[in-house]
Amino acid sequence: MRAPAGTQRICHRLLKCMALSAAVLVVSFQIGFSVALGQPSSGAGNNPAPVTQSAPTPGSGLLADVFGMADLVPQSLALGSFERGPLALRPTLNQQVDGFLETNSQWGGNFKPPTEESKHFYEQANQAGIDANLDLGHYGTVFARVSAIFDSTGGGLNPAGTNHGNIETDNYSIESAYVKWNSGDLVPSLGSDAIQIIGGRYTYRIADGFLFYNGASGGGNKTTPWLAPHNAFAQSGILRIHSHDILLEGFYLSPNNKPKTNTRLTGLNFEYQLLQLFSTGFTYANVFHSDVINRQGLNVLYWRGEGSPIARIKDFYLSWSAALESDGNTVANGLGWYIAPSYTFSNWLWQPTLYYRYASFSGGGTNGNRDFDPLFYGMSDWGTWYQGDILGNWVTSNSNLNSHQVRLNLTLENSSLNLIYYHFELDSKNVASANSPVTSKNLADEIDLDWDVKLTNWWAMTLMIGADVPGTAANEAFGAGGQTWFQAGLWTSVTL
Repeated sequence: MRAPAGTQRICHRLLKCMALSAAVLVVSFQIGFSVALGQPSSGAGNNPAPVTQSAPTPGSGLLADVFGMADLVPQSLALGSFERGPLALRPTLNQQVDGFLETNSQWGGNFKPPTEESKHFYEQANQAGIDANLDLGHYGTVFARVSAIFDSTGGGLNPAGTNHGNIETDNYSIESAYVKWNSGDLVPSLGSDAIQIIGGRYTYRIADGFLFYNGASGGGNKTTPWLAPHNAFAQSGILRIHSHDILLEGFYLSPNNKPKTNTRLTGLNFEYQLLQLFSTGFTYANVFHSDVINRQGLNVLYWRGEGSPIARIKDFYLSWSAALESDGNTVANGLGWYIAPSYTFSNWLWQPTLYYRYASFSGGGTNGNRDFDPLFYGMSDWGTWYQGDILGNWVTSNSNLNSHQVRLNLTLENSSLNLIYYHFELDSKNVASANSPVTSKNLADEIDLDWDVKLTNWWAMTLMIGADVPGTAANEAFGAGGQTWFQAGLWTSVTL
């Protein structure tokens, strides 16, 4: 029996993606192993460091440790490098694929585009790049990276509706294109590589992603909104000094927006490590130009800290952040903050860690002038800072939102299991985009199960299952249909 036309198109696109990945892989292997003259060069700063070993390493993944497949599947894999004198070149490759099933998307409400019709969809992203490292001897090193991403989606409408009208869509664009100079031992009193100067399309991040993590969060990931493979800012300039437990940075950033908002900002970032137990940081930023009215002229003060405040109880951990925003006009004292104590039972089986977090992001006011702007937030861990696999990814951002999070993490052999419960409330009943008057702050309750598996050093997989129950505010503010939203997803990634 012949497959339906839609299924044929999906299979055709997946085969095309696999063929592209295979072609990049073959070329990279040719560069890495046919021409290689030495060991792979060093990593790329904030970009994930590909595995550099080329020989199987026992005990480095689920397939080897649990299923005894080390002889069949190499546990470590790399593309090699080309080295000539002080110059080293190394190809990199990352392939990600996900697939989701949805029931009662958007709580079964009626929307435009009709996101309640989202039943299933897939995404894929292929990032191929080249790292270059030039040793300048006494004058440090110069590192450069260029990479591009081909990403596509299909199979159905995603819950955000970004592919409405063009279900099967793709995009190819530059991701990274930057140069970084490291000082090496040029200033011995400051330490090795204490000074860095970076410029270009670079992924700049601060702390856990509360405000600065994803430079393409404003639209650069429209094709594949869940994978969100783009993270680099369109323009960046960073001067970094890291010496004797003190980090000082000056930065200029312009995000990768689609459509462009011409947002540009400058700032200073300071971090201090105290006695190897606790660290604190402070950031000031000013958005000196933006086509977004509420961002033009915005001033941001951001304070944070994390660590073990009680030296005798190292299993107790505390983190917090607080950010105040104002421009003296359209934004007046927007406030975002959280506090998150946790405790790890390190002597127990699977070392369970129990977390509680309360997070608050202001909203409402006059014409929304207290709506907190989460800027360039991103995901550094489950629930941080996409709050909820469902609500945080598909419904709302960190503005006019308060949340209670209870999380249990179990560290299994080559895997990690997270069970997370959220209770969400509006910070203010004053919701400008509400479909009807909002009489309640009760937004939703959500429970998520996320299982991360390390199959090898270069192959990872995640299973995600979630359910979100709408509250009265979801029905009034977002037009929810009152039905429980179920979601299941599978993600896999290969990094070389």
